[in-house]
Parts: sequence; C-alpha cells; structure tokens
Amino acid sequence: MGHADPVVRILTDQDIAAASLPLMDVYDLVVEGFRLQARGEFECPPKVGIHTRPGAFTHAMPAYLPTKDLAGTKLVSVYPDNPARGLRRSPASSS
Repeated sequence: MGHADPVVRILTDQDIAAASLPLMDVYDLVVEGFRLQARGEFECPPKVGIHTRPGAFTHAMPAYLPTKDLAGTKLVSVYPDNPARGLRRSPASSS
C-alpha cells in the first residue's frame, strides 16, 4: 500500500542509557518536540493508566509524528513495595 513494513523496537532503560546521547542533542530534540506541539504537528493523547495495587500503576503514553510517519508508546510501571522484595520500584529507578 505504499508504506514500508512497520518496524517495532522495544527499548529498555539500559538501551537508552547505552545510547549515551549528548545532553545538547536531547535538549534539541525536546525543543523540537515543543515546536511541533505548538504547531499542532503531532498527535499525543493523554496518557492512560491502570492501578493494579494501592500506590502502584502502569501508564501508557502513545504519540504519533505524521511528518515522519513514526509512532511510539512509552510504558511505565511503578510498584512502591518492590524494594522491600529486593526489586526496583520501577524500571528507571535505582531503588
């Protein structure tokens, strides 16, 4: 139908850290994101979430960038009781 086959990439917090993006590159990307938002050139609906236990949650944050035909979803889960069980509170936290 004129589109390439979709590619799905799953990135962990370790994948992101290993990319070692220079801080100014990250800053430039964030600024560009705000510019696109101001011009209404991307779709970013409110995040949705479930609350599986008291104080715990999983949120999904989808977005679509039509100018690049790119879509992504960030998933975040936080379980405050995990450290007492020897696990991290969330994938991006150290405790």
